[in-house]
Amino acid sequence: MAAAARIFPSRARYILLDCSGLGVSALATDAPSLEGTEGEFASLLTDLGLEAKPARVLAFLAGRGRAKSTDLERACGLRQPEVSQATKKLREEYRWIIAEPQRAKGKGRPVNEYTLQVPLVDIIGELEARKRAQIDVDLARLEQLRQLASRLNP
Repeated sequence: MAAAARIFPSRARYILLDCSGLGVSALATDAPSLEGTEGEFASLLTDLGLEAKPARVLAFLAGRGRAKSTDLERACGLRQPEVSQATKKLREEYRWIIAEPQRAKGKGRPVNEYTLQVPLVDIIGELEARKRAQIDVDLARLEQLRQLASRLNP
């Protein structure tokens, strides 16, 4: 990739735009994804019921400690509004991360830097408690079905 090449997010794919030569060329590539342990962590979080985008953000923060919105966009393959929605859910609904405004150099809006507010072990414990509560509800429903079935077909 030439020095003047840039990557721009585009819905489900990324567009590699190379303006270094006389002409302009564009090449569609798959969006970047979390790799290794972070990717596996995000996948398991999703399997446990967490939405995919917040799971990707949480996995990245778990592996890196802290990140700015732009870091999350690139690493998680998300657009800026998707990062905002995912971080809002993780901050306000789950209360697992915090946003710390960082003053930009010169003028402009401060950039948020996100960090985990809750240790991973506690997050996993909370997910486990939610799953166990759901299992208890499902078991109670199954028992209710058994009782109804015995009345319907003695």
